[in-house]
Amino acid sequence: MQAKKHFFDPYTQKTYVAGQRYVPVSDESAKWLLDQGAIEYDLAEKATREFVPRQLVPSALLRLPSVMTTTPTIQLGANGGASQITNSVLKASISGDVVSNLFRYHGDMIKAGTTYPDPNFVKNIAKTINNQQWDITIDFDHYGSEFEILEKGLNNKCRILIDEGYGYELAHSGTLSGGPADGGLYLRWVDFGVAKLRRIRIEYYLGYFGGIRIGPNDTLFPPSRPAGKRAIFMGDSFTEGGSSGFPQGLSYGAITSVLLGWEFWNSGVGATGYINPGPAGRVKFQDRVQHDVIGYNPDVVVIAGGINDESYTYADVLSASDLLFKTVREGLPNTEIYVVGPWSPGTATAARKSVRDALQVSALKYGLPFIDPIAGITYCQGNAINNAFGEWVTGSGNAGISLTPWAASTAYSLNQTVTNVGNVYKCTTAGTSATSGGPTGTGTGIVDGTAIWAYDRPATGNSFLFTSSDGTHPTPDGHSYLGERLATEILKIYRRL
Repeated sequence: MQAKKHFFDPYTQKTYVAGQRYVPVSDESAKWLLDQGAIEYDLAEKATREFVPRQLVPSALLRLPSVMTTTPTIQLGANGGASQITNSVLKASISGDVVSNLFRYHGDMIKAGTTYPDPNFVKNIAKTINNQQWDITIDFDHYGSEFEILEKGLNNKCRILIDEGYGYELAHSGTLSGGPADGGLYLRWVDFGVAKLRRIRIEYYLGYFGGIRIGPNDTLFPPSRPAGKRAIFMGDSFTEGGSSGFPQGLSYGAITSVLLGWEFWNSGVGATGYINPGPAGRVKFQDRVQHDVIGYNPDVVVIAGGINDESYTYADVLSASDLLFKTVREGLPNTEIYVVGPWSPGTATAARKSVRDALQVSALKYGLPFIDPIAGITYCQGNAINNAFGEWVTGSGNAGISLTPWAASTAYSLNQTVTNVGNVYKCTTAGTSATSGGPTGTGTGIVDGTAIWAYDRPATGNSFLFTSSDGTHPTPDGHSYLGERLATEILKIYRRL
């Protein structure tokens, strides 16, 4: 018989052996129950590698989760459908007005409402906005072979991540759709087929969370893995991340947080800025910073915005950013604060550069690192820590513009675009192209057989891949790119501090 493996947990300052299972009874205390076979010997071996002090300064970027080699069966039941787990027990997210401490949330949870079925669900109120998006991330540990998630029908999306000892992996590809927006009660069944101790993470976009159903002999308890740094990303629609398709897991802020080992809190509100309050029901950064940021005492704050402030003067932006950075610095004296200049979907305008210049002056005035996606320079302690790499997103194109090469003797329709000699051309009169050559130059009325073209823009730069067809917001690939670039710049700052 193989000897049991001992491992040391620096967080509890205790030594444990394979076969012991963690069953916390409260946030402050825990007991260990001997359960031979509950944790296999190899899982304890993995734990020896995982139970190490969390690094405050990462030495390298972490990896993004990939899909599990063997994925569980996942099924969304019908509205009001019965549990698929025999004699299942609900571990509710809330009882009365008391939010359960069985779960750890990336956000501020309260009772979702007073009208049935909302009292049985929690929602996230960490962000000041009239149409709260209810983005939630839930962490917990589970021992068993299956569980069910209680959801409200909101036409939402979710992702499920599983950690069996080597870090989180996706339990499926893509995202999972929720029930229609009918307000019904839905159970999402997750079946692994084999009982095991697993760390579970559920990410929601537009979600209410009602709790987890488990088998009568299974166990659900708070996450045993210590939380990463709480990182609040305050910003505009780029940070809100709707164009990523799944803000809680695929927005640039989520990507950055995973790569740096942070706990992501999304505080992006579209159309807002340092001065611009956006449409009715929204407010500028300064008017929500106390509730959305300072009140939650984060370890990290990333402030990224300014593209919605281009109609204001340099002096106005400087005054507004001075006040915001002073408020955050004084309210959170021990917090890491990073300022990111205005995101630019392509070649920056003079107005956008003016906003950037004001934010840079203000950030450096308060000793805050400043990351400039326009010039490609990062500043730490008042000094540039890299040469100017130029704009992160280059060119003036977007994903809605076809980059199909021009072809001879081909019928073209009105507004169809082609590339030729390094430029994009738009068809202004339908017709058939010539037998050779194609449109050239930068004017209009360019004759090509019976087709007529107008110069549109250069066919260069990564904006054709990273900027969505609206010409402003990032594509999903763009969010991933911006998240990786931002994480890399912050890692550079860590290494300089």
